[in-house]
Amino acid sequence: MRSKEEQFSRSIDFKFGDMLTNEELFKNIWDNKLLHFCNDFNSMEDLKEAISTPDSYNDITGVLKFKDHSSNVVNTRNGIRITTNQPKRFKRAVFLVGLCTTFGVGADDSHTIASFLQRKLNERASKEKFIVYNYGYFAGNWRTGEDDKLIPILSSLPTKKGDVVFLYYDMPLVKGLPFCDLTLKSDRPHSYGEIFLDVGHYAANGNKMIADGLFDFLKEHKFFKNATMKIMRQGAKDTPNIDANDTKEAELLTNYKKELAKFYDENIRPKVGAIVMNANPFTYGHRFLVETALKNSDYLIVFVVEEDKSEIPFKDRIALVRENTADLPNVFVMPSGEFIISAKTFSEYFAKESIQEQKIDTSKDVTLFAKEIAPTLGISVRFAGKEPTDKITAQYNEDMAKILPQYGLEFIEIERSKTDKGEIISASTVRKLAKERDFEKLKSLVPPATLRYLKGKY
Repeated sequence: MRSKEEQFSRSIDFKFGDMLTNEELFKNIWDNKLLHFCNDFNSMEDLKEAISTPDSYNDITGVLKFKDHSSNVVNTRNGIRITTNQPKRFKRAVFLVGLCTTFGVGADDSHTIASFLQRKLNERASKEKFIVYNYGYFAGNWRTGEDDKLIPILSSLPTKKGDVVFLYYDMPLVKGLPFCDLTLKSDRPHSYGEIFLDVGHYAANGNKMIADGLFDFLKEHKFFKNATMKIMRQGAKDTPNIDANDTKEAELLTNYKKELAKFYDENIRPKVGAIVMNANPFTYGHRFLVETALKNSDYLIVFVVEEDKSEIPFKDRIALVRENTADLPNVFVMPSGEFIISAKTFSEYFAKESIQEQKIDTSKDVTLFAKEIAPTLGISVRFAGKEPTDKITAQYNEDMAKILPQYGLEFIEIERSKTDKGEIISASTVRKLAKERDFEKLKSLVPPATLRYLKGKY
């Protein structure tokens, strides 16, 4: 028999989102404590925080992450919701992945599935020392295939041997995975009291019920004693089996995957751009290049040439790039390493003043970037400033324009920034003026951080 609370909830087809859109309903439920979870919070504001969707973003690899957030009830750090009572030292990890129920909508941090399970593991499996991570998230209608967030999250988990991943997802994805069926635990009478938040989500009591069920499942299969023990799939229906050896099926699957990849590239994947610069030193011209590239991409990676063959040391060059771009969102500055414009890949770059009339081949450097570097970081476009005077750099740009598109990468040349007199801002001019200590002229060519550095150096 349904409780009075459940009868009320079903009579209005209550969903927690209704409380966010209907202030009158929210106040009525709160003032009269018509639903039990009201007693879990100190104020309406805290309850509203618990049922609201946190701000999120997709990182450069397409993984959904939550922005850092602090409040009385919901806190997110490093892209995920915090789990309370985590041990400082641990041997193995448990990752909980799933939708808003896994995240713990309607509960404070200490009453999510992850936090309940963490405390249970702390008490009952203390010798092993487990840490639990909450990778719950909010999604679209996953039953119709609109949830594009799950696979990237699963692929990003930092798992190691002996860890366990619980995927709270009632549609089996891979045949043969162990399956934990907790439906019997929710049968009446509810031994945990009222377990629902609304007609489709669990409240804190329900989260505890699930956490206890997960713990019992691990214990039943002796997971604490044997991390590598094979657990046979239980309780789940077999998924359709596709014969990979069937040529026709394989062809259909290949074509389908291509369509999925095309859809992903066109609709979901963030556009990651890249610039490689020596920045010897960083000028307003470099700043203009970064700002223009950022307007044409979602994220921008700035590689600073690490080979220490320039007048200004690498450690100073990269520090200036970071300082002068720190205010720009989604710009990441990193060393180029040994495989981007280095002595190994493009040695002529470091002697270009003396070989301006020489025909060179930069294909090794460009091809290595296209085949190995770009795919690793999901880079889809590379930017460079147009080069009207330096013939070696101009040849490098020409090779990028020819080679990068062969690997599916876009190449965009950007017009160089100029002074009020129409002169191109160049690092060589800046170095010349710095040696002459003409800092007044330098004010219009370099940002304040670079100017301070040059005054200190010269």
